[in-house]
This record gives sequence, structure tokens and C-alpha cells, in this order.
Amino acid sequence: MCYDHADLGQIELTIPANMSFLHIATETARHYALMVGFPEEDIYKIVLSVEETIANIISHSFVERKIASSFDIYFSISDPFGILIRIDDKGMPFDPSKAPHYDPDQALADMQISGLGLQLVRGMMDSVEYRNMGREGKSTLLIKYCPAPFHTKESAGRLWASSEESNEDSLVPLELTVRRLQPEEAIEVSRCAYKSHGYTFFNDIIYYPEKIREWNEKDLMISAVAVTDRNELIGHGALLLSEPGARIGEVTFVFVDEKYRQHNCLSRITEFIAKTAMEKNMAGFYSYSVTVHVISQKAAIRVGARPLAILLATTPMTWEFKGIVENLTQRISVVLFYRYVHHPNPRRIYPPAHHDKIIRQLYSTLGATHMFEKAVNGAPENDEEKSVIDTEIAEVENTAEIWIFRAGRDIDRELRNILRKLCTGGITSVALLVSIEDQTAQRYTEAFEGMGFFFAGILPETPIGDALILQYLNNIDFDYASVKILPGETESLLNYIRASDPNMGK
Repeated sequence: MCYDHADLGQIELTIPANMSFLHIATETARHYALMVGFPEEDIYKIVLSVEETIANIISHSFVERKIASSFDIYFSISDPFGILIRIDDKGMPFDPSKAPHYDPDQALADMQISGLGLQLVRGMMDSVEYRNMGREGKSTLLIKYCPAPFHTKESAGRLWASSEESNEDSLVPLELTVRRLQPEEAIEVSRCAYKSHGYTFFNDIIYYPEKIREWNEKDLMISAVAVTDRNELIGHGALLLSEPGARIGEVTFVFVDEKYRQHNCLSRITEFIAKTAMEKNMAGFYSYSVTVHVISQKAAIRVGARPLAILLATTPMTWEFKGIVENLTQRISVVLFYRYVHHPNPRRIYPPAHHDKIIRQLYSTLGATHMFEKAVNGAPENDEEKSVIDTEIAEVENTAEIWIFRAGRDIDRELRNILRKLCTGGITSVALLVSIEDQTAQRYTEAFEGMGFFFAGILPETPIGDALILQYLNNIDFDYASVKILPGETESLLNYIRASDPNMGK
């Protein structure tokens, strides 16, 4: 029986990532292809292609996941006329450039269900495309064109029995090398990020191998990787720059395969990045270390970085830390660490009077020799001008940063309006960065604190110069006792922030 293709519509399936459910997808593919009007020979190719593709996804994409997983399948009419099958999954990232090419002679000679793989799929379908979609996972598109509708007979579907996946023991590397990323290894970086954190990273560039390659080529990202003597990539860290040749950069995307965390990979990666920053004659670098454990905090200390700020509740508690921490009870906070690569010349710093002591202490830990001044009495320089403010929202983390590039006479009204919009929009935490080089922080901090902002720390060498960081929590019950922090400087800073937090008195 033939159908008018306009009546077919789209079929959507969500199937558990388990081989026992494979027959549901193949039976749907067979019946849909039958209704489109494919001949029996083409139906067999379509069904077998779906079978092989899904089996590959289940076997390779979800092998590292310990929780129940599923994927989505969509059947629709293609243009030109035929069948389009899209399979979306949130399994292990895949690099399209490394997919094997089809060898028709070898594939047709084998013509068996087992072991046909992606090469045979390419030969049986008219189009096979793989798309990485960042935090949304990846998509596989299979297209088969139908030159004319045919009457077909039904054929029996196949059911694949599930097979046990081998649980191979962790291999202890004999040697460990940390070096710059090679272009062909970008897919392994995405996969390692997935193993460590799933699809919860704050910036989804790490799930796009093609972007990782591009950013490294442009020197916007300087990736360091840890590899074993078997050339297995087990860890990654990057120096992220706002532009090629930037004076400071953020050390980020630092993660290590759970099986190898006992081999000091984290420290070696950050040490390599620090050395690279020195070779590039950068002024400094900074990093954010989570407070659900102290591992990354220790790594920052080992490379000479010092804690300058603690930003509370900046990351959702859905972020994964495989093999490290479970059952988070509140949003994750981060410690901002900074290190001068080359010490700056002394400059004038204008700290707010009530934060003068802590700011001097933070600069002292960096070895800075700046001059601390009081603001000159009188109106601010830009009193007659409008404020220049930039707001950056991180939707994934539900946080925002407000940068005051110039404080004019309207600063109080403008900042209140921005804060109101962020809070009504559901933003959880807000960081406010104010220059302490042009007297702005000294003049306005008390007014900002009157809005509910409180001390977070400082950050040198920002686009607005050395900056005071204030923070605002939007209706959060924050438990300081659950924050895991290193003793000494970091603990003292947290205690100061807690004493400054107006919410603690409520």
C-alpha cells in the first residue's frame, strides 16, 4: 500500500540506550520506509543503517555513563523526496572528520550485520552527516532518496540481543607527558570533558572539537594535554585569551580522567600553562577553583597563584564532578586565584576605606608594591556624563557580571535598574566590577553596598584596570559551612566575605 507523503508527518521516538530496545527503532524505520514507498531492497538498507548507527551510539557514546540514558529518533520526509532519519544523543562527543570512509568493495564483500559499522552505513545511505551540538550533544542524519514509490511486502524485523560491556580495569601509565594539543586530538579533549563533567560545562565550546582546533590555531585558546605512554589523552587545561596576544588569560577547562587523578596530572597541566604564559611574556593569569573540593585550589597554589576573591553561588549544583563529589546541597562557589607572570610597575590604588586593610593584604600576597591613596575631595571626573556600564549574562550558570567602565551622575539609578532586571529575570548571583585605579570604587562602594552588594575580592589587569569585585545574591539561603576551602589565606578571605555579607544578619 502506498501513502501520500504529505500525510506521513514526523515520527518521534525516545528510546533507552540499551540494545534490548533496538528493535523498536528498526521496526519503526521499516514501516515508515514502507509507507514512503521504498522497494524491499532499499528498506533493508535503511533498516540495517539505523541498526548499525544506533548500535554504534549505544556501544561507544554511552559506555562511560553510569546513569540511565536515552536518545531521540526522528523519521520524516526528506527533500528531495525520500526518508530523513535524525538520531540525537547526549553521549560521548564525536569528531566527524575522524569518521571512517566507506570502502564499497570491502563492505559488500562482508555484508553481515555484525561489524559492518559506519563504513557500510555510508555506502547504503545517500547522505550520512554528523553534527556536534555543544551542550545538546550530537546529531546523526541519515538520508535515503526514493526515486518513485513502490508497492512493497512486509518483511520480518530483527531483534538484537543485548551484550555485556566489558569493564576493563584502569591502566596505570608508565610515563606521563604534558604538552601542547595536537589538532587531531581535539575530539579526545571533548570526550575527556564529557567523562569528567557530562554536558554541564559552563562554556560549551569544549564540546565542539572543531572550535577547539580553531581557537588553538588562532591563539585564543592555548590547550595543554596530559597523555600516557600509550598516547592516551587523560587530561586537559587551557589558557583562554580575550584576543591573540592578550596580557592576561584565564586558566580554564581543567579536567582529568577519573582513572588517572592520582598521578598529579592537574598540577602538571597548570604548571605547563604557567610556563607557557611566561614564555609569551604575559602580565598574569587567573583561574576559578570550585569549593566542593580543594583539589583545584591546591593546584593553583602550587603554581604560585594566590586567592584574591571568592564568588558565591556562581554555578548550578547540577554540575558533575565524577568520582570526586556527590549530592551537592547548594549552588557551587568559586575561588578566584591570580598570579603575576611579570610584576607590574607600581601604580596608584584607591581602595574604599572600610576595605583598605583586606585589599592591602591581597596585594601583599601577590608581591605588588602599589601606592594606596585616598580620593581627592570633590565631584567625580565624569560627573556631567552618563555612566558606561557593560552587563554580561551567563545563561548556563544563571549568573551575571556588571562592569562599570565609567561612573557618571546617573550611576545609582542605572545600576539599580540593571540589578532589578537581572533579579526579576531569575539571575541567581551577580558580580560587580569597579575600578580601584580611578577612584570609582572609593567613591561609590558604600552606595553599591546599600543596594545589597558586598565584598568579594579584587582582580588585577582587567579591561577597567585593577578592579574591586562586589557580589549580590538574589534571594539565596547560603550556607558558608558547606564551602570546602583551604586553610590560611583562602579561609581568612572567606571569613572576611562572610562578615561583609548583609544576608548573614537577616
